[in-house]
Amino acid sequence: MRVSRGARDIFSFLMLAPDAGEEAARAAMTLAVRDDDSASAAEILAATGIDPR
Repeated sequence: MRVSRGARDIFSFLMLAPDAGEEAARAAMTLAVRDDDSASAAEILAATGIDPR
């Protein structure tokens, strides 16, 4: 989900299924908050082995 409040305020939220494993969920959240990474949610989920359902 993306929320925008103008050109400079764009927030992206990564939502994980409740049954995502703890280790995979932590890895996905770590990737999601990196400043130097522009990976999409689909890429983050694929990289951590989480089913995107």
